[in-house]
Amino acid sequence: MPSDATPRWTPEQRAGIETTGVNLLVSAAAGSGKTAVLAARCAHLVCDAAPPCPVDGLLVVTFTDAAAAEMKRRIEAALRQRLEATPKDRRLQLQIAQIDRLQVGTLHGFCSRLLSQHFHELGLDPNFNILDGDEAVLLRAEVVRDVLADRYETDETGAFHKLVDVYADGNDELLRGHVLRTHSLLCSVVDPEAWLAEARRRLLEPATKPLAECALGKELAATIHRRLTALELQCGAAIAAIGRMNGFAVYVTYLQELAQTIRSWIEAFGAGDFDALAKVVSDCTMRKLPTIKNDVVGKPTALALLNAVRKAMGEKGPIYPITRFSTAEWKTGLASTTAHAHTFLSLVAEFQQRYAQAKERARGVDFSDLERMALRLLGSQQNGEWQPTPIARSWQQRLQHVLVDEYQDINGVQDAILRLVSRESVGGGTPSNLFFVGDVKQSIYGFRLAEPARFLARYD
Repeated sequence: MPSDATPRWTPEQRAGIETTGVNLLVSAAAGSGKTAVLAARCAHLVCDAAPPCPVDGLLVVTFTDAAAAEMKRRIEAALRQRLEATPKDRRLQLQIAQIDRLQVGTLHGFCSRLLSQHFHELGLDPNFNILDGDEAVLLRAEVVRDVLADRYETDETGAFHKLVDVYADGNDELLRGHVLRTHSLLCSVVDPEAWLAEARRRLLEPATKPLAECALGKELAATIHRRLTALELQCGAAIAAIGRMNGFAVYVTYLQELAQTIRSWIEAFGAGDFDALAKVVSDCTMRKLPTIKNDVVGKPTALALLNAVRKAMGEKGPIYPITRFSTAEWKTGLASTTAHAHTFLSLVAEFQQRYAQAKERARGVDFSDLERMALRLLGSQQNGEWQPTPIARSWQQRLQHVLVDEYQDINGVQDAILRLVSRESVGGGTPSNLFFVGDVKQSIYGFRLAEPARFLARYD
């Protein structure tokens, strides 16, 4: 990538900088200049677009405050570079003078400003404070400890103790982590209650339907197919690698036998025959490794490749734990989880209630609250579609362009906010004004339900 001072853009980069009037997604790998393109696009929109955009008509969303500061620096540098070329451009002088009105920051920062302006609409204390990450973590840890401690005292049926024994190996610290992760997950979905209802339905479904027709059964089948295919590819790669080495023909023959076994597993499973797969996997025996002298050059490498495949096919590998059970055993196992799931979800619900009370006493909101409250201010769902509120419509009129960095790490709540403040939810032939930058391969926030599928859907 050329320096900011002397950019020489590729045709694709120039298209990302100059294309307007439509939603646009720029997908490119790390180090390919996505951030520079985003900054250059902002300069183009302010200086050259028709019509040009004032700096306060841009909303640029980054993932960290440090990234926001760097982005603002890049945009200002690009504008000043333009001014050096046209020093008498009064409009550009004015835009640079108003650079502090440029809205570049995290989505949490934008949501915080929104809540500060409309706290009365939410019944929020006007003096609310935002819990930083560490404060929120400590408060959640304190609340979940209290919730579990109280359950120990009030567990008359023994359901809670059974949950700790079965799902946390008797260690309630593990259970605390499960509760907190589930809370975080629910904060990232647009409709947590609907998500929980669907989760319960999926757990109960195998009791009334064949496993292959259930959502969980289909996901299990897809997982098995992926792992078997990956194992087949791993075995093929080992055969190819060892085949290029001298003196290991017996290893290649051995691996070819394993490849035939893996293929027989795939054929037995077919479209989802759990019983047939369980039988062939349980009946599988691998013969002893052939002997090769230790002084043969490359033996440690060849042996490591072979043993990696053997281990993957064994009881401690990724295949055996999900292929060893028959259909009946899977259905029985799923049925046995239902009571524990209800106990666990009751813990999550109690934690959420008590955590909300603790935040209210502290007159504080965390980052998830910022997002969810902002979404309440901006829109409501009707028949599955987001309808913007008057507040959202005022932002749609104010913002000429909404630009989002690291879009692959956006979750459902955040995506809905961006849609509502942009013109994507306006319709009626209004030109779209969303611009996304990202790389699906760099997605790191899966625990917050950032969905690569959302990125890929827009890419398609």
